[in-house]
Amino acid sequence: FSGDVLSGLYDLTSTLDITNFEVTTAEDTLTSSGDSTVRLNTLNTPAVSASVSGNSLTVSSNTASETLTNYSSAQTLDAGLTPAPYTMDSNGTLDSSQLPGIVEFSTELLFQGFDNDYPSIGGLLVTGDTSSARLIALDNVNVRIEIDNNDDGTVDDIIDTTWDALVN
Repeated sequence: FSGDVLSGLYDLTSTLDITNFEVTTAEDTLTSSGDSTVRLNTLNTPAVSASVSGNSLTVSSNTASETLTNYSSAQTLDAGLTPAPYTMDSNGTLDSSQLPGIVEFSTELLFQGFDNDYPSIGGLLVTGDTSSARLIALDNVNVRIEIDNNDDGTVDDIIDTTWDALVN
């Protein structure tokens, strides 16, 4: 930690290591193990950055288990500008008992946008067991999904849609 919490200008990094942390409900028991590092930097306010990363994080329930490895996600926002620009970046590997094989995801082109709009620039590649999908921001309203059904490097299907339709 550096800075001053009272002034709102600080650089805070926190690391969490958990082993067999359990939450029990009437229907299920959730167990978590792994590590996570969170960083929040407000030293250049109104420009701020936040990130989360880790080597491995597993969440298991009575019916499923998910493990993120070598994961990171980072965001920036400059609220001192109008409109306020932001960036988003994410990558990692997901191993889920609900999916065949391992899923890898990585931001190929940094997502960028303004204020509360969807990103107008950016791209994310998601590669699964035998296929991949590339998400490409066309503008802050439209997005393209390129699907490679057999992971041969050739786009087999293109879906043009809106960000609203994609997230809802």
